[in-house]
Amino acid sequence: MNDKYVICSITTGFTDQLINFATAIYIREKYKKNVKLDISWFSVYENTDYLGIEKRNLEVLNIFNDFNFEIATKKEIDIALKSIFIDGRYENIDKILKSNKHIYVGPYVGHTLFYYGHINISSFFNLDKYFINLLNEKHKNILNDMSSFESVAIHIRRGDYMYALKIDGRKNNASLDYIYTSIKYLNNTLENKNIKFYIFSNNKKYIKNNLIPIFQNNNINFEIIEDNPEYIDFYLMTKCKHIISSLGKFAKVAFKFIKNENKIFIDTDNIYNLKKEYFYKNICEKYCNIIYEEYNNIKTYISKNNMIYILDLIEKNNIKNICQIGLLDGLETHTLLKYSADNNNCFNLLCFENNERDIVGIELKNLTENEKKLFTLYIEQSPLDIDNSFNIKNIDFIFFTKENSNPLVFIYLIYLFPFMKEEIIIVFNDIISGKYYSGSYCIFNMFNGEKNQFYNFNTNEYDNIGYIKIKKQELLNIIKKISVIEYDGYINKFFMNKLIDNRNDYYNYFDLDMSYIRLNNLKQYMKDKFDIEYSNYIIFNIENNIINYEKQYYKNQKNNFYSKNQIHISKIENIIDKHNKLINSISWWIPIKKLRENFKNKFIRPDQTRPDQTRPDQTRPNM
Repeated sequence: MNDKYVICSITTGFTDQLINFATAIYIREKYKKNVKLDISWFSVYENTDYLGIEKRNLEVLNIFNDFNFEIATKKEIDIALKSIFIDGRYENIDKILKSNKHIYVGPYVGHTLFYYGHINISSFFNLDKYFINLLNEKHKNILNDMSSFESVAIHIRRGDYMYALKIDGRKNNASLDYIYTSIKYLNNTLENKNIKFYIFSNNKKYIKNNLIPIFQNNNINFEIIEDNPEYIDFYLMTKCKHIISSLGKFAKVAFKFIKNENKIFIDTDNIYNLKKEYFYKNICEKYCNIIYEEYNNIKTYISKNNMIYILDLIEKNNIKNICQIGLLDGLETHTLLKYSADNNNCFNLLCFENNERDIVGIELKNLTENEKKLFTLYIEQSPLDIDNSFNIKNIDFIFFTKENSNPLVFIYLIYLFPFMKEEIIIVFNDIISGKYYSGSYCIFNMFNGEKNQFYNFNTNEYDNIGYIKIKKQELLNIIKKISVIEYDGYINKFFMNKLIDNRNDYYNYFDLDMSYIRLNNLKQYMKDKFDIEYSNYIIFNIENNIINYEKQYYKNQKNNFYSKNQIHISKIENIIDKHNKLINSISWWIPIKKLRENFKNKFIRPDQTRPDQTRPDQTRPNM
C-alpha cells in the first residue's frame, strides 16, 4: 500500500453502516488502499437519525471486529476532504480510486455501488460466524420456529415513512394497502407450503391496530418479533425464506443474505407487477364468467376490473346483506344478483335510487325470476327516507356507486347505522380529491385500518374507487370528525331540493331551506337511536356548517351581482367611448369651428369616465 489513504464514512442505521463497511472492505481489497474509517457522524448527531427521532448506535465495528480498520483522525479527515471528495452521484469511480491522492468516500458511494451491483455485500460477511454468540434463548427459539415454516419476514419501520416524506419528499407508497396486498399475494402463492409471517417493527400501536386484524380476519399464521436490537432483527430476517419490505433499505439488504433459491422479495417498486399477476391468476379468471360482455362496450362508473374486486370481496368475507346507493344503468346490480343466484342465494341486495324509474336501471329488465327474489329496490328514495316501514337488517356491505359531496355520504351512513352489523365493508366511489372534498374521500382517508384503493391494470394506475373494512363504533367516531368539515359549494347535493341533477330548473335544484329540513329530520332520527353525546355533537356541527355555508353563499351572491354590474358598466362605457370617437371623426369634416363645436357639444356624451382619447382638433381657417 502507498502512503495515500482513503477515508470511508460510516453513518446512520445498521444497514447503512453495513453498506459503508462493505464499501471500505471492497476498496481495500480491490485497490490495495490504506483505508480508514470516519465515525464522527455518531457524535455530531448524538447517536440519533437525521430527524432526531430514532436511536443510531455504531454497531458494525463491535460485531465484525476482526477486519482491523483504523479510525481516521480529524486532521486526516480534513486533508482527505480537501483533496478529493466522492459524494456518490457517480457509478463509475474506478479512475478516481486508482489515483495516488488522499480520497474521502462519502456515505452514499456505498449505496451507489450496492444498488448497481458492483459489490456483493453478502460475500463480505459470514453472518452466522459473527451473530451466533449474540443470540439469547428467545432468539434461538425464533430461529427454530422459522425453520419449521415457509417463513416470510415483514419489515415495517414507520420512521422510514417519516424520512421519505420529510427528506426525500416522497409520498407514503408503503401504505396499508400495499402491505395487505403483499400478504394476500404471498399467502396465495405459497398456500400449500405451511406459511408463517414474522412481523418486525418498532411501532407496536400501528401493528396492533392495522396488521393484526388482517391476519386474524384471514386466519393467517403470524408472530410479532419485537424488543430486539436492530442488528438482531436483521439477522433473524436473513433466516426467513421471503421478505416484504417497507420504504427503507433494511429489508433489501437482509434479503441479499437469504440462501433460499426460490426466495421472493416484495417492495413498493415491484408490487404492481406481482399484483397484476395475482389479480389475473387468482381473481379475474374466477369471476369473468359472471361479468357481462356489456362491460366491454359501455362506459360505466364501476369498471369491469372493479366489479371483479367487489365480487372477490363479497365471497371472501361471506357477505349476506348488501345495500347499494345508486342504481345507475343497473349493470352493476345485475352482476351482483347473477353472482348471488349462481351461488345459491348467497346474499340479498337492496338498492336506493333517487331518480325516476324510467331513466335508470335499464339492465334490470333482464333479471331472472331467481335474481328478482334477491332484490329490493327503493326507487325515488335515498337512505334519508328510511322509516319503520323499511325492511332493512344486518347490513354487512354498503356499495356507493357514484360520488356524493360532503356531508351527504356520512348522513346516509348515519341513517343506515342502526341496521349495520358490528363490522362492515364499505365500497366508496370518488375517493380521490378533485374539485371538492367528497364524503367518500374524507372517510376513506381518515380511516387507518384495512382498506384498499382498486388498481386498474388496463391503465396501470389507481382508480377512483376503493373499500374500507371497519367496526361500527370506529365508523361513528370518523363521522364525528367529518361533521366538523366545512361544506364545499361545488355541486353539494345536501342543499338540493331534489337529489336529482336538474340544473336547468335552478330554483328547484338548489334550496338552502332543504338543508334545515334534512337537519331537523336527522335530529329526530338520531334522538332514539344514538347516544346523546354523538347526536348533539354531530347535529351542532352540521347546523353550524349550514349557517356558515349560508353566509358564504349570500356573500358570493353579492359579489357575483357586483361583478356582473361592473361588466355591464364596462360595456356601456366602451359603447360611449366608441360613440364619442365617431362624433369626433365626423366633426373634423365641419370646416367652420363654431359649427364644429356646436355639433360636438350636441352629440358627445359629457359623462364619459375615461380619459379623453379623441383626435386633437385640427382647426381650419374661419370662412
